[in-house]
Amino acid sequence: MFRFKQRLHEARTVTTAWHLTLLPVTVTEPNQITNYTYDAQGRQLTQTLTER
Repeated sequence: MFRFKQRLHEARTVTTAWHLTLLPVTVTEPNQITNYTYDAQGRQLTQTLTER
């Protein structure tokens, strides 16, 4: 897993943790965290949104 930070605006940073198959696992934004799970073929199984 690796992380990538993307600066959208001076006041907002989005951090994405990627699975080795180049699928996002966790997307962290100032107001929420989104987690994803996938099956063995890379199809998205779940998307969980948590407010911060």
